[in-house]
Amino acid sequence: MKPKGLLFTLLLSSCLFANITSAQLPARSGPLYRADREITISGRVVAVVTRPSSRSLPGEHLTLQTPKGKVDVQLGPARARIAEEHMLREGDQVEVTGAMISRRGQNVLLARQLKRGTQVLTLRNRRGFPISARGRGARSAAPRTQ
Repeated sequence: MKPKGLLFTLLLSSCLFANITSAQLPARSGPLYRADREITISGRVVAVVTRPSSRSLPGEHLTLQTPKGKVDVQLGPARARIAEEHMLREGDQVEVTGAMISRRGQNVLLARQLKRGTQVLTLRNRRGFPISARGRGARSAAPRTQ
């Protein structure tokens, strides 16, 4: 084989191998979530946002009115449809536990757990990975009562 042909074959092989291995890696949202920075806030839902602006983090969001101001809360991936499935509405009083991050110049609370009355929704595991009924091999964000 000529040197140019060998070089081309090696480059093509390495590109294909890189694509195969990266396709097999799970999507990672964990690095954004820092369990050591978890906080719990309470507030009233003033907006349920299923299609956030392009500047915002993708996925479903709630806007909470808290005593300290409004907070953007990301519930999880849009495909999970958490707000719809669990009938979260404007005016609901909720408590959210999650990690605050700064993304694209905005503060966003990545929700791990949401409480409404006696209902508790676990949206992420303790490491910050979303729990979604629509994810591969994942459990549903199932409500439980206390």
